[in-house]
Amino acid sequence: MGHCTHCPLADETWVWVIRRLPDGAPDTSFSGDGWHTFRFPSGEPYSNPDSVAIDSSGRIVVGGRDNAIDGDTWFARHTSTGNLDGTFGGGDGFAGPFAARTVPALALDPATGRIASASRLAGNAYTGQVYVFTAAGVPDSTFSGDGHVDLNLETGTAIEALKFQSDGKLLAAGTINDNGANLSGFFLARMATNGALDDTFDDNGVKRIEFDLVPNAYDAAFAVATMGGRLVAAGFAGGDAGQEQEMAVVRTQNAQIFSDGFERGSTTAWPGF
Repeated sequence: MGHCTHCPLADETWVWVIRRLPDGAPDTSFSGDGWHTFRFPSGEPYSNPDSVAIDSSGRIVVGGRDNAIDGDTWFARHTSTGNLDGTFGGGDGFAGPFAARTVPALALDPATGRIASASRLAGNAYTGQVYVFTAAGVPDSTFSGDGHVDLNLETGTAIEALKFQSDGKLLAAGTINDNGANLSGFFLARMATNGALDDTFDDNGVKRIEFDLVPNAYDAAFAVATMGGRLVAAGFAGGDAGQEQEMAVVRTQNAQIFSDGFERGSTTAWPGF
């Protein structure tokens, strides 16, 4: 996934998506030649993808903006064959426009098809928000009333990764800049299916972790996963103003991750089902 200019129109920037075979060759069963280019239907000559996610049936969701600086947010969903999905958004495969923000991370709920989007204002890393949409691409009113949870705490947060648990709860990871001397630490959060911060996760639904590799350093998480019933976040620690950065990984002790013992939350990947 990425963007390109002059493809196909001169002086316009479009989104491209490619699917490859295991040997690296383009998959010709996807859009005829493995490639598909498109732009968001706003009439703007610029479309920029920020993130992508794929569900268990092979549908591809792309989140992005229609302007590099203050563009509106759009989502596009493709079927497994590379066509824009007519069951999504306005019937043309597009959902939007939504508030003008970047989309640094997407996650898809394997049980319901809901789409979770990390979000922040363009040009401002510390404005962490989470939005959840239905499988049809409209804000999910069962999630915090309007599909939105504000995680912008203390001096500011950045949400860089999202993941649904098999029970529908939503995990978030990123960085938080507190009110003290430390530049930032790992930021972890868990939300219930209704959008409320889950008080079974560190008592209030959020957790800050400082590695203290060097004093008052910049620690940040950029990926989140579940492993053995625990939340795992990965990123770096110790970097700022020329300081050396090192890989950093944290695993929580919380074991209340899986509703049925299987990460997918369904039998869709089992032989015979």
